[in-house]
Amino acid sequence: MRNYIVTCILILCFASVSYAEKSKDDMVLSLKKKDAQSSKKNSRSLSIGFTTGVVADMSQLGSAITNDGVVDLNGDSLASKTGITKLLMPDRDCSLQAYSSEGTNAVPLQVISDYEEGGPLIGLDTGVYVMYDTLELWELPFFVRLGFDYVFKVSGGEQMLKLGPGPDQVADSSNFAKPAFGFEGGTIKTTWNSSWMEVPLTFGVILPVMDLGKVYGGLGVSWFRGGFSINVNADKKYAAFLTSYNTDDYPGADSLMVTEPINETIEFMTYGVSFNMLLGFEVFISENVAATVEYWASATMQTVFAESEFSNTAKSAMTMATAGPDAASNDDEYIERFAYPVVLGGSMMKFGVRYYLL
Repeated sequence: MRNYIVTCILILCFASVSYAEKSKDDMVLSLKKKDAQSSKKNSRSLSIGFTTGVVADMSQLGSAITNDGVVDLNGDSLASKTGITKLLMPDRDCSLQAYSSEGTNAVPLQVISDYEEGGPLIGLDTGVYVMYDTLELWELPFFVRLGFDYVFKVSGGEQMLKLGPGPDQVADSSNFAKPAFGFEGGTIKTTWNSSWMEVPLTFGVILPVMDLGKVYGGLGVSWFRGGFSINVNADKKYAAFLTSYNTDDYPGADSLMVTEPINETIEFMTYGVSFNMLLGFEVFISENVAATVEYWASATMQTVFAESEFSNTAKSAMTMATAGPDAASNDDEYIERFAYPVVLGGSMMKFGVRYYLL
């Protein structure tokens, strides 16, 4: 009996040791498995990305440049009487005037001898962002993304208009004020520019597409800062043309005519916060790198005054050209600046690459 009890105790002890050893082995394997799963889940969660995209019609200035023009001139001015009705003429009207001038033998109708179309501003968006998603780590289909974008002009918005002999003929026949050097050959060059920065914060949903990539979409808010500028470079002949009036109707108008060149840069800047929207997908091209295609939309708009006042010469020219001799005779620097709506942002397709850090 004693030997039987001893044998049973030995068997139990051996079984206990064996179970303990097996449990230890199972625990090690389990930990290794968890570590492997954890390592797998930690991949493709935190990433840094770079994007670029083409921005069509920056600041929505295309209509002003091509179709509408900027600032109506006084209807009694020589410019308006010869068909130049805007301080900054649009491409469309320049084209029509130049075509009419080229196709006629009547000298008074040859208002424009040459011109260059500006067209809308075409820009480039360059961006960088940090993005974190919980898809693989927590198995939750969400992401958060913080970025920085800078948008700048690459083409468009450079206009030129050159006067023909028509304005001189009209001035001589209708008693408009005319300088000794005349109007023919007077030239105005206009250069439009635009740029802005955007800091977007976006939250959204992200889903896997098998092992090929991910699709995602979200909404957020963006902070903007930027605007646009217009450089107006008019020689003395064109400045005189804009500020010439009939001396019979406006005695003393010749003394108020501006006969100095104008080279003025007008800036309209603003900042603001608005919403953004993102839709995109990515395709893995390696373990840690993915190519991305995205649709992005965000914008803010505000009407603001120019950043600074015009120069004294530009104030006098603006006052005469728009308000007329009556206003200029009382205060020839009556118009000091003007306001314009500033639009920042827009919608575009973005192409880029994303590198997964974790």
